[in-house]
Amino acid sequence: MLSPAPPSRPRILICHAEGPANALFMENARDNCTEPYRLLRQSWIDMGFAVEEVSESALQDCALLLFWDPSSIRHGIRGLIRNILRGYRPNWLGRAKQAGIADRTALIAFEPPAACAGNADLAIYDEFPVVLTWNDAVIDGRRVVKYRLPVPEQYPSPPMVPFSEKKLLVNISYNKYSNVPGELYSARRETIEYFEQHHPDAFDLYGVGWLGTQDSLQRSTGRGRRHPSYRGTVENKWDVLPQYKFSLCYENSRDQPGCVTEKIFDCLRSDCMPIYWGAPNISTYVDDDVFIDRRKFASNEELAKFIGSISDSQYETWRKAVAHYLASERFRQFLSPAFVSTVNTALGMVDRAATAMDYRFSGVQMSGRAASI
Repeated sequence: MLSPAPPSRPRILICHAEGPANALFMENARDNCTEPYRLLRQSWIDMGFAVEEVSESALQDCALLLFWDPSSIRHGIRGLIRNILRGYRPNWLGRAKQAGIADRTALIAFEPPAACAGNADLAIYDEFPVVLTWNDAVIDGRRVVKYRLPVPEQYPSPPMVPFSEKKLLVNISYNKYSNVPGELYSARRETIEYFEQHHPDAFDLYGVGWLGTQDSLQRSTGRGRRHPSYRGTVENKWDVLPQYKFSLCYENSRDQPGCVTEKIFDCLRSDCMPIYWGAPNISTYVDDDVFIDRRKFASNEELAKFIGSISDSQYETWRKAVAHYLASERFRQFLSPAFVSTVNTALGMVDRAATAMDYRFSGVQMSGRAASI
């Protein structure tokens, strides 16, 4: 007599704002930036889950439907506009409610409002039993849980270029625009333009969106400006940053407590002193002696004078402080293993796996409250 076929794996469904969730798990992504999410997915597979893109056929029987950013929900007027501009996608949150599995949903808030305006709508948090966010202003430690925006654990050691052989300043970023209050895209451009005009031989610009255009509409809005300091794109920041003493390290916005992204860590791990402007509580997460606080300078001119005065010995003192910080628990909390642990604990993944498998072995389809955690 043949043994019964083993039950299929319980499914975790991903709904990603920008389309296929596979983009989260790409191998060989720039700066190894997908490592935290690949390790998270692998932890779910190791628990016995299958990880899939959200679909109608899989919705009813999933163990978890995870929304990646509020913008992935596409509800209301903003959702209608995104469907028009980027192609139709179902309102999966609405469909989850119709299917009676709203208690099997969760939300990870990722981008700050300056990068994704729809993420400013905190009311959407009320739709979920569990929300993970970096935003220190809204966490309650119960339903709304804090996580740190993760950086990869695997990162190459930089070449130690002598201070005297490093060029002064670099910026590596996308050229983006936003009308959200507190955005720093415009401040970044102002600093770039200052150094282009006053220190053209000491500054280089890399990234996407800086080439400019001859389009009259973009020129009239300032978006078509050509940058003489532009040197192209980079495959990995760690290939470029070690060649410079300092890097502009402006977050997307300045008024978001807890929004500490990879930008400052890429600099610290690449032997390049960051000029930081972003999270107002940055000192909660990063030692004061390993970055230059842009808020202390009234103008770009003051900033230029300060970084021009830094000596070789001061730079060596900074390097020692960076080594101490990168070996600390404060920094390890940003690495992939801490991220995986935080997410799985907040989502109760061990209990979800046990409950899902219990129902599958018993032959009962998961539905409603019976399968929720």
